[in-house]
Amino acid sequence: MVILKTFKSSLCIVSVFLFVFFIVLNDNLLSKNYSNSLKNMLQLGASERNVDDLFPIKFYHIAFVDYRTNTPRLRIFSISGCLGNSKYLNVDIYQKGVRTPTRMKVYGRPLEGHCPSAYWLATPCFFSAHTFEANLSVTGGLTKVVIELGLRQVELSVQEIHNPVQIGITMCVQPVYYYTQWQNIVLYIEAWRAQGATRFIVFYHSSTKDTRKVLDYYEDLGIIELRPWPSFGNLPNDIAEKYPNIDNSAYIFAYFLALNICILEVKTTIGAVIDFDEIAVPRNGTTLDYATKEMTGTNVGALIFENNYVSMNPSIYTSDFSGVSSPTFYSKIGPQKFIFNASVIELCQVHHVESFIDKSKISKRSGGALLHLRFNVQTIFGITPPSGSFKYLDISNQCDVRVSTNPPRLRIFSLNGCLGNNKFLNVDLYYKDKISPTRMKIYGITLEENCPADWAPTKLCFYSPHTFVSNLLVTEGLTKVVIELGLRKVDLLIREIHKPVQHGLTMCVQPVYYYTQWQNIVLYIEAWRAQGATRFIVFYHSSTKDTRKLLDYYQKLGVIELRSWPSFGNLHKDIVDKKPNIDNNTFLFSYFLALNICVLDIKTTFGTVADFDEVIVPINGTMLDYATKEMTGTDVGALLFESNYVAMNPSIYTSDFSGVSSPSFYRKGLNKIQTIFGSSPPPVPMESLNVFVECGLRQFKQGICHGASCKPEMDAVHEWVYDKTEGLFLAGEY
Repeated sequence: MVILKTFKSSLCIVSVFLFVFFIVLNDNLLSKNYSNSLKNMLQLGASERNVDDLFPIKFYHIAFVDYRTNTPRLRIFSISGCLGNSKYLNVDIYQKGVRTPTRMKVYGRPLEGHCPSAYWLATPCFFSAHTFEANLSVTGGLTKVVIELGLRQVELSVQEIHNPVQIGITMCVQPVYYYTQWQNIVLYIEAWRAQGATRFIVFYHSSTKDTRKVLDYYEDLGIIELRPWPSFGNLPNDIAEKYPNIDNSAYIFAYFLALNICILEVKTTIGAVIDFDEIAVPRNGTTLDYATKEMTGTNVGALIFENNYVSMNPSIYTSDFSGVSSPTFYSKIGPQKFIFNASVIELCQVHHVESFIDKSKISKRSGGALLHLRFNVQTIFGITPPSGSFKYLDISNQCDVRVSTNPPRLRIFSLNGCLGNNKFLNVDLYYKDKISPTRMKIYGITLEENCPADWAPTKLCFYSPHTFVSNLLVTEGLTKVVIELGLRKVDLLIREIHKPVQHGLTMCVQPVYYYTQWQNIVLYIEAWRAQGATRFIVFYHSSTKDTRKLLDYYQKLGVIELRSWPSFGNLHKDIVDKKPNIDNNTFLFSYFLALNICVLDIKTTFGTVADFDEVIVPINGTMLDYATKEMTGTDVGALLFESNYVAMNPSIYTSDFSGVSSPSFYRKGLNKIQTIFGSSPPPVPMESLNVFVECGLRQFKQGICHGASCKPEMDAVHEWVYDKTEGLFLAGEY
């Protein structure tokens, strides 16, 4: 067993992640490049041009003038299709006392850094959040901004942003949508106020009436500020039918847009982007005092709080907050959150600062913790978890570890018969703004070193995993790869692999097939998270319903990423009768192929390949800390761990997880509930949470964006209070 360091050089590898069945594929096996489809839809030319009235875009109704920089900057936020070659806006700046406006080009970029989004759930969405920015030579007295879009104009009001001077913490809460758990909000506000929070900005889309009642109560007290975040509305009539509906094709109500608007409106010295079920606390004192000390007169621009999952008994959803005094601790590993110096932050992601205005500023790991409410195994199965079955057990544990190299390389993975004298592929590389592709030969090797394999069980199989690798002279602007196979062509998508910078440990799990022991998975995930694992990539073929239910549960929590690993399909119709069936003649679902794809998909500093019945531990501390120490500044690229077989008494297959410890915390009471609801607080319709998650997962599997198209299903299970504010997002009129 090995833990591997996931880089050897600072240069990237350009990698193709779809399989090529070298002697196998027909013309329709792979779909067209998504970004290429966007180009066709947007009719982009080869040269840079301005965004016009034919482009699908709507603007947030306020243009911000940011005076925190040496040169003031204009910042405009939008939701739109990917910009492509439509790089800039023609903007007229109107100034008090000046009759003629100043015309300027304002260039745009996606807030997530990529468009379409690199996040797998958001990738199918057509619309993404963007920001357009430009330094201003004219600053004082700006009265309005007018965007010229050909035959249309969009007029935005202006809001100035200055360095905050008021000591305090402002909480930015991403859009509240279909929210039911009003108890979370009470706990959140009271706990954060105790930690020094003085202002809460909450973007609102929809909730239950009870939740809205809580929000209105705190708004009436002047504690929170509700910002409308309603429907994005329609595009102009002449282009509306040419593009998807914005609400249905913007990932989870474009929360990236709301968060980056919110951080500009922080008027206190410290800000935070943290959800209603999370509280960041230091070891001593309040979060405000701790953050002020750490970020005053230093190069620290943000503090990162590591995740700690907790649950409360009794649950706060019974409206009994006595469980706050003794939460149960589950894991110290999970999605981190951060608080920031409001004077220096430029853009943020959900879990980290994307960029600072002052480039000398850094994000520092805090000595505190993020307390994150979660549930346990009974939430998945109820009070009687099903027993495990041993009928279909099998063991395999091998991986051909590949590391990044210099210069950048193109890598194509395939499943095929042994190459023999067919050593190379004819591959055409297509680049942005170049009409003619570049043709090159790419030579292949088997992932198992020999074909057929030397190992007896594998040697019986006709098909083996291969990789075709070639150094690249030109990488920038590579849009697609086309493999020429005589009368057939195979069109592949492109994915870039860069040196990982996120500190953490990614687990690669070989394809799950006919799996029964769901208990192994619970122990595996929780134990590895305690050892520092931050990401789990699980390739899935088949399992019992109970096992799949558990995998789906952890996927819904965002803990694991399930990657499909289904049938390999048939060969091309011209040769299908001449060669063996692929599924029947590939050893154990070609797990070598999956594992080598997985190691290239690792975005953390460390990775490992370990089965569901294996946990690696050092003598002292966590695995992440140990690996970091051993492989930082040394010649160590991987650590080997000798096997030790263990058994547990009582067996985990009795569903007895009694070994989990339960630390105690100090008590703090809450007395707001009866003030809001009277003596009978309402229950939470928890089933509606499952409806929304299930709808989103189903849509993703169908290639549909997880957006507002879930509305009919949500309305069917509960009565919601929708925000119906108009005029918040603008497209302009003729």
